[in-house]
Amino acid sequence: MGAALPVQSKWVWALLGVFFLQGFFLIRSMSATADEVPFHVVNGYSYLKTRDYRMSPANPALIREWLALPLLGIRPKLDLTKRSWAEADSVPFAYDFMYKDNRAAAERILNSARFMNLLLGAVLGLVIYTWSRRLYGSGGGLLSLAFYAFCPNF
Repeated sequence: MGAALPVQSKWVWALLGVFFLQGFFLIRSMSATADEVPFHVVNGYSYLKTRDYRMSPANPALIREWLALPLLGIRPKLDLTKRSWAEADSVPFAYDFMYKDNRAAAERILNSARFMNLLLGAVLGLVIYTWSRRLYGSGGGLLSLAFYAFCPNF
């Protein structure tokens, strides 16, 4: 039989669980932000499908592609014949993508991308805990993770 988790490990997983649950329940209750759809989710999906980085080329594509990974399973319509695609105009292209071409799946698309962000946030929590523990000991690691888990900015 395996050894029981140390008390500190239980606190780490509990705090990460609280962070995750807060985010999970907020995903569906929040409206889309001004840049979330046109500059991140839709661009990420177009990058994954086409390998064409014309939409917002000044910003790195990795996180956008990470957010869009679940869309490969959802398979929303990506209409590359639109004028906004040819002109690399992100806002009208994303509006058409989300609210015209894929209106029935818009909420699922947005929530799936947000879930990927939540996973990334949980990994960041582990990094914060590990780094703080190395610098300040076990108590410092837990305190840092608690601040992170309950911080309204994350």
